Parts: sequence; C-alpha cells; structure tokens
Amino acid sequence: MKKLFVMLLMAASFANLNAQDFVEWQDNVTDYNQVLSTFNLIIAKEVVPPASAYYNRGIVKSKLDDSHGAIADFSEVLAKEPDNADAYSLRGIEKAILKDLEGAYADLAAALKLDDSNYNTWFNKSLVCSQTGRYDEAIAGFEHCLTLRPDDAKTYNYRGYAQYKNKNYAAAIGDFGKALSLNPDLADAYYNRANVYYDLENDGKAIEDYTVCINMAFKLKDCYFNRGFSYKYSGNNDAACKDWSKAEINGHSRAATTLEKYCK
Repeated sequence: MKKLFVMLLMAASFANLNAQDFVEWQDNVTDYNQVLSTFNLIIAKEVVPPASAYYNRGIVKSKLDDSHGAIADFSEVLAKEPDNADAYSLRGIEKAILKDLEGAYADLAAALKLDDSNYNTWFNKSLVCSQTGRYDEAIAGFEHCLTLRPDDAKTYNYRGYAQYKNKNYAAAIGDFGKALSLNPDLADAYYNRANVYYDLENDGKAIEDYTVCINMAFKLKDCYFNRGFSYKYSGNNDAACKDWSKAEINGHSRAATTLEKYCK
C-alpha cells in the first residue's frame, strides 16, 4: 500500500508537468511500464485533470513503441484542448511511424499553424513532405529549419535528398557537401551524394563516395551493388563482379542475377 501511495503521488505530479518539464523528467525514468500502469490507474480514477494525464501517458506509450496507444491518448488531449500544438505534433510523429503519412502531414501542419517556432515539428513535417513527394515543400521546410539551426548536418543531408529527388542535382551535391563539412562521419550523406554522382554518370566520384560508405560499413549491400555498376560503366568489369559478389553475400536481392548476367 505504501508503494502504491508513493506511485500515485508521483503520477499526480507527472500528470501536471508541461512538455519541457516532462522531457527533463524522462531522463530519470528506468521503468516506463511501471509509469504507464500508474497513469492508467490515475486516469481510471480521474485523480488528475484528464488532458495533462493523457498527454503524458501518450509520451510514455510512445517510449514503449505503442504508437496506436499514443495516438489515442493525444487524440483525447486534442478533444479537450484543440489548440494544443504539441499534441498535434506528437500525434503526427506517431502516425508517421505507422506509415499514415497523410495523417501525419495533416497533424504536423496543424501544429505549425498553432506554433511555427518548433524546430522538431518543422523537421518532421519536412521529412513527411519528402516521403510523400512534396519535394518543393520539403525543401522550403528544411530551409526554415536551417534558420533555426544553421549548423545542423542532418538537415542539410535531408534537404539534399529532397533536392536530389526533385532533380536539382547541383543543389543536392552542395547540401551533401555542407552536411559532410559539419559532420564528416555522416555516412548517409556520402551514400546520398554517391547516388547523385551515379545518376549523373560521374563514376569516379560515385566510386569514391561508395568506397567511403563501405569503409564505414554503411548500407553494404547497396553500396557494393551500386559501386559495381560504377566500376562496370568505367570499364573495370573485374572489380564490378567482385562488388556484386560481395553484394550477394550481404543479401542484395538482385546481386545473383546481375552476377549471372555480367560475370559468366
């Protein structure tokens, strides 16, 4: 009984925390399942104001990878507090995790209408735009992110990817280069830039970047497979066949048929 009383006191205080306070409090949590059980009890007994309890329980469910449950809780918050930008933003992230990209887009856009100063909301909406083919909007969104965090390598990388998909190849190469100048260990930027060079038939540059990725053990099956074609197109079929063999070992689904076709 004493343990339960302490847990109820803890949850009662947690339920009234604002978003930033809760983020700071999360660092001290070792058992989210226990916290979830406590919030379930609090909500069932209506000991605390429901909106804040649902909000914080939604965060706990997110931490436990229960996106459906988190969405349900953030929806409860929005039913009671329709101007809660954080709830829209967090619900949008959970929808994106579940591949409901249009639902995620709508929630993240709604969050920005209520609060357009949140970097994470801008970043996540821009990611969703890129995933749904809204490349111009994604590029504009990442540009806004860079006004808030001008030295963020991952933002340059993702903007570069949107530029690449939008066939703005020079801009994409520039963004990947900027990302790497800020973070030379960002393997994804090397991989993305290699793909741009590959599409531009700049095989020498593509080989250089794919090689860096391979040395970093990043996306090995794809890097070996793609570098193989860059070697082939640059006239080095022996190196190409060796790469496709390594791609097959690493599980690339098309490596075996490529080896059969080009390396008899």
